[in-house]
Amino acid sequence: MGRIVFVEKSPKELIAFNKDTLDFYVVEPIVKDIYGSILSDGVEVAREKYNVSKEDLDSICELLCEDEDPLVFREEQPEQQKRITLDRLVLNVTNVCNLKCAYCYACGGSYQSEEGIMKMEVAKKAVDVFCDFFDSIRILQFFGGEPLINLEVIAGVCEYFLEKKENGEIENVPSFGVCTNGTLLTTEAIDLIEKYGLNVTVSLDGDQYIHDLNRYDNNGNGTYNRIISNIKELYKRTKQPTTIEVTYNQKHVENGISIKDIANHFQPMFPETSFHIVPVSTAVESLQLKDRSAFVQSVDDIFGSLESDGAYTYSLVQRLIDALRHKQYSDYICPAGLGTLSVDIHGNIYPCFMFTDVEHLNMGSIFEENIFQSEKMREIRTLFLERAKAKDEKCNDCMLQRFCCGCHGMNYYQNDSIANYEEGFCQMNIQMAEKVLIDLADYVNSLS
Repeated sequence: MGRIVFVEKSPKELIAFNKDTLDFYVVEPIVKDIYGSILSDGVEVAREKYNVSKEDLDSICELLCEDEDPLVFREEQPEQQKRITLDRLVLNVTNVCNLKCAYCYACGGSYQSEEGIMKMEVAKKAVDVFCDFFDSIRILQFFGGEPLINLEVIAGVCEYFLEKKENGEIENVPSFGVCTNGTLLTTEAIDLIEKYGLNVTVSLDGDQYIHDLNRYDNNGNGTYNRIISNIKELYKRTKQPTTIEVTYNQKHVENGISIKDIANHFQPMFPETSFHIVPVSTAVESLQLKDRSAFVQSVDDIFGSLESDGAYTYSLVQRLIDALRHKQYSDYICPAGLGTLSVDIHGNIYPCFMFTDVEHLNMGSIFEENIFQSEKMREIRTLFLERAKAKDEKCNDCMLQRFCCGCHGMNYYQNDSIANYEEGFCQMNIQMAEKVLIDLADYVNSLS
């Protein structure tokens, strides 16, 4: 039988959602009772109990009682038997930042180390080691600290990949990206971005008032005006940034700033830019969200905007919509340690940039021989493989098992463990998914 979840759409309508197939239907409330009876008593008893015709009962069974195999953890094939693609390699090219953002989890960009920048020989060694082991790397992301402090290495790495392609050492050059605070988008930096086609993510938290409350320089000066001026020049030349990343925190709530307000502020300036808006993950209590209702409310706001000139969306909602529309399943809530690997300025490998300098998650060094066959690498990789949703009892009972996304880094900084999913984040995802199901049903109905 399909594992059906019923979501109330109205007093007279429910959404019947099959958590295995990701199909969903608008049904009358009686269907829920009939379905329950089919599961507990069998088809014939249910038909007699509810006086349902055979045709109607067959229709219910056809919609709700067929499923795919339940999600089962799929052991990986031996590495030598398949081509290996790494989705994302992150190079932390700096361990220093020119800002002191209020909620920074990375101790002002230095993580737990002394400040410094990656040297070119370390960067080239990382590229060699990863290109030798992986058949392809889909995305190469430059991170920090503030990565644009180290333009020389960013340019050098891009050029090195192009040389490898030209020499026949690799088949494909990865897509290049950089995550920046936007304060150092100089003419030189924009020239580099344009030359190598870097996808740019800029951190901005909203209008000048709310942004400058959270994101300021070493002297406590706000950075909004400088960043906006820089990215307007970037946009003029490249139609970028690709993404604006917003860290939504309690200061937004206290100042009555919704996710809709943030989108309405930026979209007229950068109509071709997408938004990545996420709940803050910080040890600073005054910035921690007391609840995440703003994200749940944002679903209705997004669907309400579809009939206006100001239609918008953002990543957390769009992932849910895309998963339902295209039946996109995911075995893991997060790609850390599996599809994503990160290298610090010294050449140490971590499951993700968020775990830089977390020593028990140090997977080894690019300077070790056969690093990907090392015991430490296998041990930590196994730790993340064990986080498959099919192996987690809580995930198995959740309506979002097939398609939810999360962040092991957020789990770690909120709960000191990648294994303890943050309860508030799980509840937010469920409530957002329920809203998406209801609003998608209404939207589809409006088109018919």
